[in-house]
Amino acid sequence: MDNNPQHRIGTCPFKVIRVICVLVLLILAVQTQYVFGQPVPADPVPPQPVPVDTIPKKPDPVLPGQTDSLRNRFAIPDSTQRGQIRIDSTRARNQPKEFILKFPIYPLNAPKAMQSTVIQTDSTLRWNQWFEYSELLSRSNGVISHRLGGFNRNDFHLIDGRLPLNQSIYIEGMLSYDPVTGNNKSAFIPLERISEITQSGTGLNLRTNVNLQKYYTRKPLTRVSYEQTAFELRNTDGHVSQMVNQQTGFDVVFQGKNNEGEYPRTQTFSRQLSGRVFRHLNEKYVAQAMVVYNGAEQQESDGYSITDLVAFNFSRFFASPVRSDANSRIRSTQFQVSLLRRGGSRESIAKSDSLGSSDSLMTERGDSTVTKPSLFAESRLVFYYDRYRRNYASFQDSSQYRWQSLHLSGVHQLNTKWIQAQVEINGRYYLTDNDYSYTLDYGNWAVFDGGLAANFTPMRGVSVPVDIRSSNRSDGYSGFESTAGIELHPIRAIKLFGSISSGSTMPTMQSLYWIGSLRGNRELKSAPFSRVSVGFEVGNRDKGLSAGLKGYQTKFDRFTIVQFDSSFTQLSNIGQIGGDASILLNTHNWEIGLSSTAHLYTNELDGSGGGNALTDETVRIWNRASIHWKGYVLKRAAFIKTGFYGILSPMAYHTPEYIPVADVWNMAGNTDPIPGFFRLDYDLSARIRNLMVLVRWENVADGLGQFGYYETAPYPMPSRRLRFGLRVIFSN
Repeated sequence: MDNNPQHRIGTCPFKVIRVICVLVLLILAVQTQYVFGQPVPADPVPPQPVPVDTIPKKPDPVLPGQTDSLRNRFAIPDSTQRGQIRIDSTRARNQPKEFILKFPIYPLNAPKAMQSTVIQTDSTLRWNQWFEYSELLSRSNGVISHRLGGFNRNDFHLIDGRLPLNQSIYIEGMLSYDPVTGNNKSAFIPLERISEITQSGTGLNLRTNVNLQKYYTRKPLTRVSYEQTAFELRNTDGHVSQMVNQQTGFDVVFQGKNNEGEYPRTQTFSRQLSGRVFRHLNEKYVAQAMVVYNGAEQQESDGYSITDLVAFNFSRFFASPVRSDANSRIRSTQFQVSLLRRGGSRESIAKSDSLGSSDSLMTERGDSTVTKPSLFAESRLVFYYDRYRRNYASFQDSSQYRWQSLHLSGVHQLNTKWIQAQVEINGRYYLTDNDYSYTLDYGNWAVFDGGLAANFTPMRGVSVPVDIRSSNRSDGYSGFESTAGIELHPIRAIKLFGSISSGSTMPTMQSLYWIGSLRGNRELKSAPFSRVSVGFEVGNRDKGLSAGLKGYQTKFDRFTIVQFDSSFTQLSNIGQIGGDASILLNTHNWEIGLSSTAHLYTNELDGSGGGNALTDETVRIWNRASIHWKGYVLKRAAFIKTGFYGILSPMAYHTPEYIPVADVWNMAGNTDPIPGFFRLDYDLSARIRNLMVLVRWENVADGLGQFGYYETAPYPMPSRRLRFGLRVIFSN
């Protein structure tokens, strides 16, 4: 068998997918007047107004459906996303009956999770270069990263002390997760299509919801993004979308990433192809069908034979990989059908004026009404099929498993004056391919989980969030979490908050039933935990000066690790203490941020046999600083954002150990401590109408006191490099 990923990447299915995608993009780009043989009426969606100036005095939407982040850190979608599809009232009577709207069309987004926080929008993402979500997280406050130096890797992120096992990612309501290893598939998040990324969860478990853009445009909208840097690291993204008629729209997306690798055995190739169709059934209901394919093939080094991490010169010619013949391959396919329901009856929607607009709509009845319903769904029902496989092969070791699953998920919200509540129920059934999965010694299994989240507001300035969740697996394991908190606003600019949670986490299927060079342990039990967190915030983070401070303490009664004999076991009384402090200045022309994140493991383990992340008593500290200027230049011909981002980690500390054959992180693996490090990046992004130019000079300070740096031992991070990217929009 040919183990060279570069040889296999050009064969099926990638070659066929590339050809099909190119043909689809070409066909859709040409179809500006006719779709499926039917002419598109001229009036349902009016053309975008042409600005008088190259860059108007007020921010114009670079991408349809989003305002710009010139003044607001998180911009609100503009009228192309929140407004209705209009018909001029003086011309509607002359339209053919089939072209007259039977009901107004309003975008409808997924239900917002309780106590959720918006961390990224299209308006903020467009001004930065991100190969993938892991890179974005590494710059976020409260995060300590352990990355492997490339992309599409299973990177490890501590988010406010939460381990990856306690983090979940949902993309358009679909769980992006491997139930065997417990790893999130964050590399599958399509950052070029993001509408909004939110995080929710005040306890130990953190949920990330990813919502994708919908474009309501009469003519085809084409987005093309390209980025390249040293060592043939390329990222290409193409996106075509269009409204077929007043009620139905679709989009097709293809993304390809290639990396020849700076260091030996870091070559990676990945592809993502997706298609989506959505239809407004009436004022209240929107149906959606979606298919997503992800594939990746990469070389595996198993780390590098570096005798002294401090003395290493970070030269690719002196980096000797532990394994010179290891490769891994990932394939994932998801098919989804979902239904969104807007709150309120049809009559209340027709008479609502919640956004205060006086836009006039003409319905089939010919009456003029003012309609401004909620843009977020009250209920959602999602059914999807998920298939995933991973294999690892080297001369000394190998592993492979494959599963497919059926998922059914329902969410409903209830909002009253005193209480807001959300109920969620999920059912999942996994089928293991026993002929293929020789490293997973278990057949089929089912998981049922549900949750109730509520927020009580007994008086003005006081809210009490409560969250109860439970999960049960058919092999007899169960887990739960109950969280209660309080949020106080003594005055408008100050927020005080705190929460306490307790529960238990189920062991992963891998830790129980894995066979091979690592061995599962069927005697493992669900792991109880408790967590307390407190903090406060002052000011508005979107405007002016703001500051925040938060801290947490977590205790695990059982903590799963891989011990010296390569079997899974559990340790008792493992604790965590940490926190984050930040200050931010956000004005019309400046964005300045300072933050410091600290994390410490506390336990009574004996570290005399060798150092690891759990026995290391060093406080892990990541200090971040950024300063960016933004404004118009060249007589308002362009808008730019430019500045520096830096990070300083002054202390040497042990990191978790990554085991590629099982795709798992071991907190008790014996590793050498990585030295303290610093990093400095220069960012420049410029917008000229519908064209974005992005430049990032990474690791500017390499060679000034350090040759390079690590986030995980022994995986050196990329050296100084210049990244260049383009984003362009074609609206016809």
